[in-house]
Amino acid sequence: MPDSYSYEALAKMIDHSLLNPALTVEELEAGCRLALPYDVASVCILPY
Repeated sequence: MPDSYSYEALAKMIDHSLLNPALTVEELEAGCRLALPYDVASVCILPY
């Protein structure tokens, strides 16, 4: 295991969570757009 990780390697280990059941469609879409430039591993949402 490396002593340090690059930003890109760390981002691939992060799940972006949008789990508030009160989020609107617009807020879910904005959260997904936010995750794109960070290139995270996944975006998790509640079943909608």
